[in-house]
Amino acid sequence: MSAVMCKKCKTLKAPFVDCPNCLSEIHKKINPTVKNQILYAFWNYDLCPYVLGGRVKSFTSDGGVRIEGMPGMIFKPIAILPDKAGMDALEMIREIAVKFKKEEQKLKDKYRNEAKFVLGLLEKNNANNETSNS
Repeated sequence: MSAVMCKKCKTLKAPFVDCPNCLSEIHKKINPTVKNQILYAFWNYDLCPYVLGGRVKSFTSDGGVRIEGMPGMIFKPIAILPDKAGMDALEMIREIAVKFKKEEQKLKDKYRNEAKFVLGLLEKNNANNETSNS
C-alpha cells in the first residue's frame, strides 16, 4: 500500500492509521508537563472486561502508550485519565471482570447439568437443584 496525505497536517502517513504527527501534537496538549503527571491509559481487549488499563510509563510518537509493568508492549489508548480518576476506573473495570467470571461459571454449570439431563445422567429435579445452588 502506498502512503496517503493526512488531511489535517498535510504529511504522508500509512493508510487506515492515525497520523503520528497529529497524535503527537494531541499528547503534547494533554499537559506540557506530562512527565510529571500520573496518567492511566485504557485500551480495547478481546476478552471480558473488553477494556484493560494501566499506569502510563511513556507515550510513543505514533500515539501509543507504554504501561508500567508491561515491558515491550505498546497499546493504542481509547481513553487517558488522570491519577485518581484512572485508578477508580481501573478498579471498576476489575470489578466488572470478577462479576463476569461469577456469572460465566453459573451459566457453565447450568448448561453442563442440562446436557447431563439430556443424556439421562441427572434427574430433572436434580439438574434444577444443582443449577440453582450455583
